[in-house]
Amino acid sequence: MVSHGVGDGVFFIGFSTRGRTDVRIYLGPCKSGTAHAARNIRKQLDMSTWQGAYEEELTWPAGTTPEQKQEYSALQKCLHGVPPEEHDRVAALMSALPQPSPLYTLRLTKEAQTDQTVDIWALCYQVSASAEASLEQMRADEQLFDEDGEVDWRALDDKTKAVIEAIFASLPE
Repeated sequence: MVSHGVGDGVFFIGFSTRGRTDVRIYLGPCKSGTAHAARNIRKQLDMSTWQGAYEEELTWPAGTTPEQKQEYSALQKCLHGVPPEEHDRVAALMSALPQPSPLYTLRLTKEAQTDQTVDIWALCYQVSASAEASLEQMRADEQLFDEDGEVDWRALDDKTKAVIEAIFASLPE
């Protein structure tokens, strides 16, 4: 079961572990689907009275110490400014530390309205998942692929647009 709705101002989608694995297989070639999502979100924001801001939060594996988080963050900042010959050394130091998972959200605000939040990864999962799939048997949407198994970018863009339009249509007036 894919649950999409507004709960406490958060748009959410639920997947079983097995379902997430299946959908991740199809998200690999669709990573640029986030660009499709961002473009469609921008179009919806341009046509609405809502304002949007993207936020990134890192979630860490259990047991990660504050010192490890701080070291990872310092190395990440350093990585962007190091000369090419130092890049591999800094990347190796980072790879020895616990690896965070980024959570990307879109915070929507409107005058006199409570913030609404859209989980960008959940949005991508919803676009990639088959509408008929249950939570126990999550399947990727095969309509997003052509007969050769390649991503059908038009179908991906159309579905992304429809999902985002539905989110904006469900926002409070």
